[in-house]
Amino acid sequence: HPQGEKNNLWQLLSGTDDKKDQSYFLYTLTQLQLKHLLFPVGEMTKPEVRKLAKRLKLPVAEKPDSQGICFVGEVKIFDFLRTRLPEKPGDLIDTRGRVVGQHRGLWFYTIGQREGLGLSNGPWYVLGRNWRANQLIIGHKNEQRLIMAKSCITSKPHWINKPVKLPAVLLVRHRYRHPAFAAAIKKSGDGLKINFREPQRAITPGQSAVLYKKNKTGLVVLGGAVIDKVEKTKFSW
Repeated sequence: HPQGEKNNLWQLLSGTDDKKDQSYFLYTLTQLQLKHLLFPVGEMTKPEVRKLAKRLKLPVAEKPDSQGICFVGEVKIFDFLRTRLPEKPGDLIDTRGRVVGQHRGLWFYTIGQREGLGLSNGPWYVLGRNWRANQLIIGHKNEQRLIMAKSCITSKPHWINKPVKLPAVLLVRHRYRHPAFAAAIKKSGDGLKINFREPQRAITPGQSAVLYKKNKTGLVVLGGAVIDKVEKTKFSW
């Protein structure tokens, strides 16, 4: 993540390697923190880093990429969460309202998830969570239109630089490694209203909407906010 100073204010740029860019997680950084940060491999791709490490005979040059949770290790997310959260079984409900199975606790599932439902006649996808009734709503691939969203409302945003003058059209990411997409941003109380140019899949409350703009070298991280509410294209749970 190269960063630079402009008009006496620090900017955070996305990393050169799109597959390894971590800027989505760094939108809460402050000017004071950026002033003291260095990202020495931010302008290199992972293959270039491996090549350099091999030339320098570093022991990690050929180390496989980690597939686990950062700082936790090679453990499945469900197994990790289960050590910290209790199970609370409830009904799996299809889009017709029929009970088709049991889930192990709503907090173990995320919108759009396909794995870990334990049902035949799949694949099945998580379409919604009814917290009051402790029900997990699921459907087939052709029913994923139910999790397409046209807009969302966020909490109070954090801006890395000066607050962006709104309304404005910016680029948005709603999860790690998802391609940035265009959206119209305006104020909504203390938060933001983000209207997507094209409907987006599996926008989920609790995740962050991170805002970017393009410059000559790539994407500049402007800031972001936690998603509070999602407006579906047609249906909601």
